Parts: sequence; C-alpha cells; structure tokens
Amino acid sequence: MEATEQTAMSKPNEGNCDAYNLWFRVIFGGFVMTLGLIGNILTIIIMRKQKTKTTTMLALTYLAIADFCVLIIYGTINLSPAITDLANNADLAYNMKIIISRCVMPISQSFNLVSVYITVIVIWQRYVGVCLPTKAKTYVSMRIVNVQVVCVVIGAVLLYLPSFCASLLFPEMMHFDLRSTATHAGFTIFYDLILSYTISYIIPIVSLVTMSFGLVRGLRNMKFQGDNKQKTKKEMTFSLVVIVIVVVICQSFAPIRRVLRWKYPSYNMAIRCGGDLFYFGPTEIIFILINSSCNFFILVVCARGFRGKLLALVKRSSAVGAAIDGTNGSSGTRTTAVVDA
Repeated sequence: MEATEQTAMSKPNEGNCDAYNLWFRVIFGGFVMTLGLIGNILTIIIMRKQKTKTTTMLALTYLAIADFCVLIIYGTINLSPAITDLANNADLAYNMKIIISRCVMPISQSFNLVSVYITVIVIWQRYVGVCLPTKAKTYVSMRIVNVQVVCVVIGAVLLYLPSFCASLLFPEMMHFDLRSTATHAGFTIFYDLILSYTISYIIPIVSLVTMSFGLVRGLRNMKFQGDNKQKTKKEMTFSLVVIVIVVVICQSFAPIRRVLRWKYPSYNMAIRCGGDLFYFGPTEIIFILINSSCNFFILVVCARGFRGKLLALVKRSSAVGAAIDGTNGSSGTRTTAVVDA
C-alpha cells in the first residue's frame, strides 16, 4: 500500500525530476566539472613551469591536484545516478545511490577534506607572512608544506576509514532506516555527526574565517611602499576573502544534509523522485564541484602574475615575466612569498 502511494505521489513529479537531472545535474554539473578539470590542469602546468619555486606555489599545486581528484570522483557521483534516472531505469538508479552513499561517499569525503585543509595551509602561509612576519622562517618552508600535506592526507584516510569499513563489513547496520537501533544511533551521533563534522567543517571553516579577518586587519595596518605594491597586496587580500567565502558557502551544504538525513524516518524514500531530499542531495555535490573548480578563476581575476603566465602559456610565449606570487627568491625557506602574492 505504501509503495503504491509512493508511486502515485512520484508520478506527477517525474517530469520535473527528469528536467532537474538533465539541466542541473548533467548539463550544469558536467559543465562545472569540465571547466574545473581544465582549470586545475592549467594551474598545475603554470606552477610547474615557474623557474622560481615558492611555498605558496607548492601549496597551490597540491591544492589543484586535490581539487582535480575531487572533481573526478564527485563528478562521477553526480552524473551516474542522474544518467540512469534519465534512462528510465529507476531500480538501477536507486541501487546506485545506495552504493554511492554507503561505499563511495567516505572516499569522496576524504578527497574533499584534503582539498579543504590544503586551502587552510595556503591561507595559513599568508597569515603568518602578514600577521606574524617574525615567525615566518619558523612556520613556513617547502619542507613544512610537504609535511603538512602528507599529514592531511593520512588524517583524511583515518577519519573516514571506520565509516568505509562499517559500510562494507556491516551494511545492514549502516542501513539508514535502522538508525533507531542503539548501535547505529551511537555511531551516527558520536562519529558521523560530532567527530566527522567537527574535523571536516567546524575546525577548517573557523580557521579560514579567523585567519582571513586577521589578514585583512594586518594588511590594512601595514605601511605600503609604492602604489604597485599596495595594489598587489590589496588584490591578494581580495582573492583570499573570495576564496574563503566560496569555501564557507560551498562546504555548508554537507552538514545540513547530514542533519536532514537524521531527521527523516526513511532516507531511502526521501532521496527518490518526489521525496523531500531529492533536490537537496545533488545540490551538495554540485556546490562541492563549484568549490573545486573556482580557485583557478579566482587566481585569473585577482592575481596579475598568474593571469600573465596564463596568457603567456596560451600564446606559447617564451617571455619570462614576474613570479606568480611577486617574489624572486629561489630558496625553499623563502618566506616573503607568503606576503607579496
């Protein structure tokens, strides 16, 4: 009886669901994914072609690699169920969503966590250079960046490994409709909600916002020498603010969705066409795709050095030009790179 009612309720919305899958998920999502992949590849190429390497460029290269991986896996998560839905294979689309939610999501969340924390590393370098210049040589170097990135990767794997193992070894326990049991309720509350989102959302977002405000105040109180230098610093401040705003907005949909998943008594029905979470779930994925695609375009708009290198690459010019971050130092411990970019 309930299945009949659900089918009857879903029929009037099937046209809207198909249009949503086609325009929002396949066309728009695929477009964002394609632009992001191209942008991150260009970022990696531009950074690797620089003769003068700085810690900022190294961190941005790692960030582009992480974002590229995020786009691949989240793009697949976004397109696969949508295409099967459009092919009128409801059972296959439904089973694919369950498999993705149980097994693929922990992997994709690990990649996304790496991307977010590498963004924190980039902002941290700027914050130290502007607000704690006397500590720059201690806290900023090529070696420190490499160690930070390795620690972030290991931490992301360890954080989501229990969820991945539980999904594979005990799929019946992880079934969303059984979360009223004591075992699954405890796992969801203490691990999936509190621990995961404290580490993956609250800590990095608070850090990014705090450092960005400190960076803005630090640059405002600095005495600039020359109009060009002042303009360069203002451009970097603006780009950092934009990056932080984009990260905060795009990463806010995942914890909201997690709370909604806990609220609904039948998550499996809510994600189907006509369900309350049918439209919201893909929105989280699309915004993560946007987050991993936008850094290249922010750099193009806000950083004149990066924009010049991009034009030189497109024109296949052999002109050297200025360093992307506005420094000429080649030492791995060069710290002015975190200030002048």
